[in-house]
Amino acid sequence: MNSNTIIVIALLLLAPLALWWGTWLLLAIAALFRTRTTSTPTPIQIDILIPAHNEANQLPALLSSLAQQNPAFRGQVLVVADHCNDDTAAIARSFGVTVVERHAGPRGKPAALATGLAALRTINHVRPLCILDADCVVNDTFLPALAGQLQLDANVVQANYQLTAGHGELHGPAMIAFALKNAVRARGAHNLGVPVQLFGTGMCFDTQTAASLQFENHLTEDLALSYDLLLAGKRMALADDARVTSPLPENHAGLNTQKMRWEQGQITLWRKLPGRLLHLLLRGKLRAALAVIDWSAPPLALACLYFVAASIVITALSLIFRVLHLLWLPPAVAMLLIAYILIGTLQCGGPAALFTLLRRVPQFIFWKCTLYARMLTGRGARGWQRTERDSPGLAKT
Repeated sequence: MNSNTIIVIALLLLAPLALWWGTWLLLAIAALFRTRTTSTPTPIQIDILIPAHNEANQLPALLSSLAQQNPAFRGQVLVVADHCNDDTAAIARSFGVTVVERHAGPRGKPAALATGLAALRTINHVRPLCILDADCVVNDTFLPALAGQLQLDANVVQANYQLTAGHGELHGPAMIAFALKNAVRARGAHNLGVPVQLFGTGMCFDTQTAASLQFENHLTEDLALSYDLLLAGKRMALADDARVTSPLPENHAGLNTQKMRWEQGQITLWRKLPGRLLHLLLRGKLRAALAVIDWSAPPLALACLYFVAASIVITALSLIFRVLHLLWLPPAVAMLLIAYILIGTLQCGGPAALFTLLRRVPQFIFWKCTLYARMLTGRGARGWQRTERDSPGLAKT
């Protein structure tokens, strides 16, 4: 092989990582600026749909936080008690909300959402709709903040969704990794006018979009829905002042289920990525294409494993064929990731968060490798699964 061939091989190996991590760095820098908001939104009624499977312990905290919302913004609250064998339905009714019980048909969030949406359409003319998971809690300004973004011409609004860590040894890195994606990159995308990905809970849709919603039984129904709305040309924004939080699972089994479902669902969508990206680029939708690049990035631990392997190959080829100027390429790509993590983590929780991340990184990567091994051996998630949690709902934040 000549030097030109070696250069092409090196660029092909690292170009995807440079594109993904460069996009992340751009979004992290853009996130340093305050998002645009409406300080005094006009009151509008927003219906709230809550799918719930055996959530008797978690649901009261969410319904209590919704009761604190400004009544001028709170529309119909509907809980879908999906194949429950606990007191979920009775507890929901005690809060005075509408309850639909499902005991037939497929179990799971997508089916529960479809049932709830059909019920809302028979109760009311379709209004703006917010979807919340039953294990979440919202802040006092949640609905007004969503309404404010809808009134800034957004079709779809994602709330600022955060996880709260418990005492698990992996909680610190998992919470930071979650915040980097859901808060930092989402804020940066919003500031740049790039469509914001939906995260499954705290999603709000204007009247027209709510009327056309459909839900598929996908491992990550939120990501699949994000792509559908993006290709439909919907304007997708972030309501940074609308806060929704949920606890990380305390046990390893629950955490494994959650992460495996998220990451395996993301991987199953990769086969559609080239066509979607090409379609958007040909139409001149550069911001939408940037969103696809961000959303399609592989999980960080998996990308790092690939980076190490690619760097070893490039280094070996550079030394064997004496193309020594290529030795700078892996460090340059690594600097994109390092800069993103530094800038993003400092936004998430300051120096303490950065110290926690660095201290737990080896253990976190080992845990993620065990998950990938389970996927490769056919022991991954095969359908939508509820994440088991041990702790009751948390107080408002």
